[in-house]
Amino acid sequence: MAELRHPDNAPAEYAALLNALLEAGVDSALDHSLALLAGADATTRERDVAVAEVLLRRAPARAWPTVKALMEADDELARTMVGLLATHFDFGTPFYRHFDECGVAALYRLVARHYPPAEKGEERRHGFMSAWDSIAYLRDGLPRHLSTMGTELAVRLLNELIAEHPQLTQLAYDLTLAERAMRLKAWSPPTPREVLAFADNPFLKLVNSAVDLGAILVEALTKYADTLHGAQTPVRDLWDRQGGKKEVYRPIDENGFTDVIARFLRTELGAKGVFANREVEVGRIPGAPVGRRTDILVNAVRRKSNGEAYDALTAVIETKGCWNGELFTAIDEQLFRDYMVRLRSQTGIYLVGWFETDKWDTTDYRRGQLPKMTVQDVRAELEKQAASLPDDIVIHPIVIECRAPS
Repeated sequence: MAELRHPDNAPAEYAALLNALLEAGVDSALDHSLALLAGADATTRERDVAVAEVLLRRAPARAWPTVKALMEADDELARTMVGLLATHFDFGTPFYRHFDECGVAALYRLVARHYPPAEKGEERRHGFMSAWDSIAYLRDGLPRHLSTMGTELAVRLLNELIAEHPQLTQLAYDLTLAERAMRLKAWSPPTPREVLAFADNPFLKLVNSAVDLGAILVEALTKYADTLHGAQTPVRDLWDRQGGKKEVYRPIDENGFTDVIARFLRTELGAKGVFANREVEVGRIPGAPVGRRTDILVNAVRRKSNGEAYDALTAVIETKGCWNGELFTAIDEQLFRDYMVRLRSQTGIYLVGWFETDKWDTTDYRRGQLPKMTVQDVRAELEKQAASLPDDIVIHPIVIECRAPS
């Protein structure tokens, strides 16, 4: 300790002494080095980097608040520190494994600020591991570690990171893992009331995940498609008769199509009590720009005994008419990136209204914009696009055939 306190120590000497003392469990060495960092300035940067690097290897949990303040105040020091930490990064036992949730999120913000990830992800070279590769592995491991903690705070912090970096789709996947871990950790069996409800109503569904919610939406929309041309001809809601002519129609616009679907879902999922353990809410996407309000947001919310909402599951339904010019680009660019990532939704429905042309008004410009494809080919193309999205992001393309009223 006397040698450690000597004022003439070079940075490398101080780091070597501190490393030996911390390995031997000398707490006074830790207290002394933290006090040095608390009074650091630009003239001591080289020593501070050497000290902070040892502290984060030997006593990361205790040292992190002080080191974080130092890195946030000095960008040059922060960049140097990130490079050093990445050199020692270990997948099995990362130095931040004893950080709390806020500590992990703060480290990610620091690393991402100085070494931001590319929107599509960096290309890894095979063989030689560069310094940039090491930094990228360190950075990308932080939200993945956060996702394993299984706490409400971890989920909330990942939501905040997504709001700050909406272009990074990998964070949405990490959030999915975090929500799954949280539900496993906080799982409770169905209450007696829910069990009795199942016995009384065979149509009730138990919804515990976004995947469950997506499956129920697919089932409900399939039911809508099956009944569309039934005895009461609800298909009339989707066509406008032209000038009193009996056999000439035009499809309603996309907003009208969305309204019809939303009304059906409110009745099918809400009024009929399809969800045994959650309240279902069906509405429009908040904040959607004018001209793009054709999306439906479905929330399945669990509530505490005091009525407070928690553990909400979210699904987004994007509706398109078959004439839409974005028909084959909107799954990725609009539904996934614009809405599902922003709303932290794991499940989406891409719903296309496919209107037959036999009685479609030939003067309607939309009629000429239909793709020259069969409805089967359209379904196949949309399924292919949905399958190419990141793992655990589930989008169900559904094409509803809307024949003209007879």
